Amino acid sequence: MPHRGPPSQEGLWTLPCLLMAHEPEPETDGLLDLSFLTEEEQEAIADVLKRDARLRQLEEGRVSKLRASLADPGQLKILTGDWFQEARSQRHHHAHLGSDLVRASIRKKKSSRGDQAPGSDREAEAAAAEEETEEELEPRLPTDEAPQEMLSKAEEPDSPSPYDPLKTSEHEEEPQYSVPQAELRGRVLSLSVWHRESLGRNIFLGEVEVPLDTWDWGSASTWLPLQPRVPPSPDDLPSRGLLSLSVKYVPAGSEGAGLPPSGELHFWVKEAQGLVPQRSGTLDSYVQCSVLPDDSRASRQRTRVVRRSLSPVFNHTMVYDGFGPADLRQACAELSLWDHGALASRQLGGTRLSLGTGSSYGLQVPWMDSTPEEKQLWQTLLERPCEWVDGLLPLRTNLVPRT
Repeated sequence: MPHRGPPSQEGLWTLPCLLMAHEPEPETDGLLDLSFLTEEEQEAIADVLKRDARLRQLEEGRVSKLRASLADPGQLKILTGDWFQEARSQRHHHAHLGSDLVRASIRKKKSSRGDQAPGSDREAEAAAAEEETEEELEPRLPTDEAPQEMLSKAEEPDSPSPYDPLKTSEHEEEPQYSVPQAELRGRVLSLSVWHRESLGRNIFLGEVEVPLDTWDWGSASTWLPLQPRVPPSPDDLPSRGLLSLSVKYVPAGSEGAGLPPSGELHFWVKEAQGLVPQRSGTLDSYVQCSVLPDDSRASRQRTRVVRRSLSPVFNHTMVYDGFGPADLRQACAELSLWDHGALASRQLGGTRLSLGTGSSYGLQVPWMDSTPEEKQLWQTLLERPCEWVDGLLPLRTNLVPRT
């Protein structure tokens, strides 16, 4: 146990003098009387102050790099710790840290009061200095300012508030998308507004959805109210995914030697993409095909069941014969996707390929309701016999019942 007592005059002068010697020292009246410490205790404190000086130098290097690389004043203020210095300067009006006070006290020659026995006054001074140091290490709001006043200071021009209703955001940008005109009626334009915080977080503010089939393309710019985000119900979705397929019509005798004997209609069902199940989880799905008006069970064809997948790959070809070019103008190919269950299967969506005339062989029928995308694919099939025509079509949920 080191002996506590007044150290020699020599001991005070031999403590290391390398500790931030370039910094201005506090006034002599503000120094602490540390004469009651032993030499070992003073050396231990000096080692701590050395380490503190090294850490300060490293921190100054880090801050200088940040100032050279960051341009955002708000983010720079947070990352460099300037906000803490401002809070400290408002609470403590002296310029020196507690460590500077202790360092200068150690380096000072023993005062004339050194021959006085260490008493309660000196211990109280040391305790007060320690308490002052702890207070400086803890950032606090000044007690003479209300939180609302501090908030108003933070919202000055150097860090504007995104929620100020008097401010309007203007974005002079024109994003462009390449969409065939025939597909616009089935598309919905979705716009969302976000607030980006200084730390990189995004906060959703609102959104607008504009169905392009009802949009007036001749209108000028207009204001639309932002709506809250509501998770869509699976039952309200216009589509449950996309179906990738190719179709081909082979006329009778087009392959030579009278083959095929009658016109053939080929369907190559490739895959489905981004399926949305009615319940959470995956799907056991298959695709069923019928060429209307023949809806008999014998005429239906289907792919294999692909289990536990929301993007199933079928790679299945189905062929129907007995069709002439005139028949194709009256027919409708319906391809529907089903969720295969143990007891029953449920239809999730489908697509109908036809000319969409609303009638078949002179009769008004509800299933000739093809969308522009579907009609375009079927028209291309008629114009390009013996060629595969590719399509990626939505699996519609609004298929009109056949009867």
